Amino acid sequence: MPIGGLNSWVGGIQGDHGWTAGSVLVNPTDGTVLVVVSGIGAGNYLFAVSGFGTVAWTYDIQLQDSGGGVVTTQRRNPIAGTDDFLFPNKVTVPTNGQVKLILRGNITGSTQMSIFYQEVG
Repeated sequence: MPIGGLNSWVGGIQGDHGWTAGSVLVNPTDGTVLVVVSGIGAGNYLFAVSGFGTVAWTYDIQLQDSGGGVVTTQRRNPIAGTDDFLFPNKVTVPTNGQVKLILRGNITGSTQMSIFYQEVG
């Protein structure tokens, strides 16, 4: 470990970090926002999503710009049970950007999702 700990590494842990949990949703419909992270500073971040569904479901992980335009998206199709996904690389979040998990299709069951984020160099 370098002198001064993790924060002195190039690309080390920095600034904003947190966990945002969505509500437990029962019988949500297509387009429902499962959870959103907004208000974080512009920068490079690592993201992970975690949660569950009582039935198979499909959702999109979207990075959006300040106007709500989609910068990048990843679709997930988990089976019933837990779903955990770690983004394989850092993501550059623009000023006033946000990350949303959006349900695709209707489900008869329940789901809850969370987003974890950590700013990195």
